[in-house]
Amino acid sequence: MPDEWFVTADGRRRWGRHGAAGILVVTRPPRRMLLVRRAGWVHGGRGQWSIPGGALLAGETADEAAVREFAEEMGGLPGGWRPLARYVDEVVPGEWSYTTILAEASEAPDYSATLSDEHDAHVWAAVEDARRMNLFAPFARVLPRLLEALE
Repeated sequence: MPDEWFVTADGRRRWGRHGAAGILVVTRPPRRMLLVRRAGWVHGGRGQWSIPGGALLAGETADEAAVREFAEEMGGLPGGWRPLARYVDEVVPGEWSYTTILAEASEAPDYSATLSDEHDAHVWAAVEDARRMNLFAPFARVLPRLLEALE
């Protein structure tokens, strides 16, 4: 099963045998980014903010998984979205990675009615405000690299 805990060579448990992927959606200027607060019961919960994403299924590309996970967790991508960049975090090189798709959207919908139970809130945060939020550590680590693509 792909959606299972997997122990990598570094001895840490990771969610998703085939890796994981997500989408960071930003609006056209003025830039705001969609962040979701992880529910307390999910890995890395504790009120931390991150992006919609999750485990890759067997045979699925990171892009396919990111779009599927976004739809499952948010209800669908915002109108006029398009990918801008992609960052692959080789967490355990050759064994487990997390791919983040940076995407731009023409709108910032309210996802309150479609937000999955994996998250207890969402916000369209200004980039500078997002940098000061309680971010999920793996996302916080790659955020500066993703934002470089917006410059």
